[in-house]
Amino acid sequence: MAAMGRGSRITIAGLALCLLASAVSGQAARRTIGVVCEKPSAPLPDFSLVTMLDQKLAVTNGLAVLSPRIDTLTPPPDRQFNIDSLTAWGAKTGCRYILYLQITRRDIGTRKQPSIPFLLSRYVVEGRLAGTYLLIDVEKGRLVGKWPLQTRITGPRRWEVADDYPDDPDLFVTAPHRLELLWTLEETAADNIIATVQPHLRGR
Repeated sequence: MAAMGRGSRITIAGLALCLLASAVSGQAARRTIGVVCEKPSAPLPDFSLVTMLDQKLAVTNGLAVLSPRIDTLTPPPDRQFNIDSLTAWGAKTGCRYILYLQITRRDIGTRKQPSIPFLLSRYVVEGRLAGTYLLIDVEKGRLVGKWPLQTRITGPRRWEVADDYPDDPDLFVTAPHRLELLWTLEETAADNIIATVQPHLRGR
């Protein structure tokens, strides 16, 4: 009888562990976020925004991150995903949320700042990342929010006396500095995106 009691206790303990594992597994599935990024047709070399978002979401929110290839979602001809298709994909893959980014611009250029006509001209090298991002609650089947993505950071600056010459060699950005500028641009954008969506991920 005592042996059977121990066996029963072991069986019950095993069932309890299985139930706990099942509950933890279900909770993990509900806490998975899919990060989907639609980029311009032109290639974006050294594009790291999605990787940065993956890392930051995992660290700051404890979320499991799923980032599919864009062609696995079969977008419509206009490459504009809609809420229904994204939600369906999220439900199929076990995502709790979908963070969808649509990048329309990412470049480095020179911009003329306020100047004194005929006396002083001021130019600044600028990194620019633009587009839109939205957060979908897959479980509730609704759009949580949609926000514009407008990130700018500045690089070298140059005052010019009398001349108006935006192609001044002093404004040239070398390849290593260009990579550094793009990395800083995308990290800034990732931080801004996380700060925006994080309140909507807590306690859900």
